Amino acid sequence: MPNSFFSKVFRHLFCVFLFSAMLSTVARAQAFFADFVVDPVTGVDRGSTSQIRKVDELTAVATFSSTGSAPIGRYIGSLGLSMPLETEYGGQIDVLGVLGGPDADGGLELRAGGLGFRLGLDTGSTLYLNYDYGDYRLGTNDLLPLDVTGVHETLALALRHVWMLGEDSLTGSVELAAKQRRDEMLGFEVTDEDLRLLRLGLMHETGALYGFRSRLALAATKGLSGLGASLEDNPLPSARGVTPDFFRLSFSAEASFPLHAATYVNAGVIGQLSHDSLPVSQRCGYGTNGYSRGFDRSYVMGDECLGARIELAHDFQPPSMASGALRRTQGFVAVDGGRLRDKGSEVFAGREDDWSSANWGVRTLQGNFLGEIALSHILSKPEGTVRQDKTRLWFQAAYQF
Repeated sequence: MPNSFFSKVFRHLFCVFLFSAMLSTVARAQAFFADFVVDPVTGVDRGSTSQIRKVDELTAVATFSSTGSAPIGRYIGSLGLSMPLETEYGGQIDVLGVLGGPDADGGLELRAGGLGFRLGLDTGSTLYLNYDYGDYRLGTNDLLPLDVTGVHETLALALRHVWMLGEDSLTGSVELAAKQRRDEMLGFEVTDEDLRLLRLGLMHETGALYGFRSRLALAATKGLSGLGASLEDNPLPSARGVTPDFFRLSFSAEASFPLHAATYVNAGVIGQLSHDSLPVSQRCGYGTNGYSRGFDRSYVMGDECLGARIELAHDFQPPSMASGALRRTQGFVAVDGGRLRDKGSEVFAGREDDWSSANWGVRTLQGNFLGEIALSHILSKPEGTVRQDKTRLWFQAAYQF
């Protein structure tokens, strides 16, 4: 069956992340990522233009990275524009464009774009309305003859509120989203999936910049039946045996603390629990390699997971505003690892696997420029259909205008 073949071949392909990964890249570009490099799992903060921070003036951010994969673009660039609105309680429009490639013929493999609108309310809450679109064509020498293409779209309405608790903050969010995915191979439709989601999230943050900091996050996501969602017996799901009527619980716990003036330990744990075989876009690891550096984005992915990372970082250039702009350079060594599980279904046997990698790198913030270059070595690799480089040199950079 075409869908069975497609699900097997593209189980771990980078195409599943599409737009959300680049949104998180832009978000990280607007704050130094030495302390927290992983996006919180909670609510509207995952895969949404609401990740982009509030701005006081017209702001543009350009990013470029080599953290992709050959089928959908080893190199990925984005340009985001944020414009504040003159409303009583504040508002903002965010626009983002993403390109990925090159394919074996030198063309584009990924094109994506998004539009976000936020409006402050008199209650202190913020209302979000976000839309994103992405289309791709798998572009390696082996995959080009299969003419694999696809279109993914998401529309989300969300409400977020932040409570200040002394030096701490508690963020609550609720989001209703509609996701649509269409994929073709050799001119035949192999995926036709519509999801309706309700997310509830909480995130607690405490600590001081360059001192001890911690962040705890919890999110519950329920797939809704009706409202245009795919039926349970959908013949063309994103993977065999998945259910659109699912429930998953995600969590993260992260901390950063100084050992002395210039040396920090950054550590974190993430996890996801579910009794269901989840649609691809709802799996742990979807759209990120934040806890699996050295792997292609979305290669490490499963219905359930428990992952950790620990990093020892040292400031070779301590934070300084002497030049009128913040400057900081930091080296780090890190280990990522964890275990994942696919639940299986009547048509797909479950599986368990693990992953780990060692990482060495340097990151720097020089005024409006932010960059990171790292060498990653895979220690253990989960089974997958896409070859992974055992050792990989990668970079990511951003500039704010």
